[in-house]
Amino acid sequence: MVLRTIADLEESIFVAFVKAIEETDTKYLAVDFSETLAPKIPALKVSQMKPILRTALSLYNIMTSRNRSPEELGNDLKETIEITDPNIFPHDKASILRDRIQKLLSIGKVMALAAKTLDVMTDQDKIFCAVKVLSDIRPVFQDSTDAVSAAVVIHNLRIGYHQDGEHREFSVAMSLEDVRKVKEAMERAERKSYTLKAFVQNSGITYFEDKG
Repeated sequence: MVLRTIADLEESIFVAFVKAIEETDTKYLAVDFSETLAPKIPALKVSQMKPILRTALSLYNIMTSRNRSPEELGNDLKETIEITDPNIFPHDKASILRDRIQKLLSIGKVMALAAKTLDVMTDQDKIFCAVKVLSDIRPVFQDSTDAVSAAVVIHNLRIGYHQDGEHREFSVAMSLEDVRKVKEAMERAERKSYTLKAFVQNSGITYFEDKG
């Protein structure tokens, strides 16, 4: 549970985490900027920072969409925890979590920009999650099933995505030529991304890059 992780952090580590966020340059920043913060907080692993940042950004968007203040949202979380099973979240840490959430949501520009960017990027019907290609050799039989007359390689592209809060998948069969078409399309998209990134940066607007 990410909220439990936030409450369990040593005070010195949490203070360093907040300070690192406050000092982050927003000119060129990824939505998930945990790798940018990592050198400043060696005691906190990137694998720990990622879910903490994502949770904080999500809470920031909830706060703004409901027109709540950091203090109000922090108090809401504390009150919710105090009526839940203490085995899930210790009640004696509810106040610590409240104070830390309030502190994270009060940071300002960095959190506000990253949270809004995350909201824009994920405000889609289907959000890409994962991709995998399964390749099979399919035998071809003619009149007799006693011997294989030929064989063909089939590639199955499996796309994982999120929709309506659920993980879903779909698959499509492809030939080698289809694989080449997909590869060319992705390489073209990558080149366009670099061009548009340069355009945004040259215009002086903050550029956010989602590194997953």
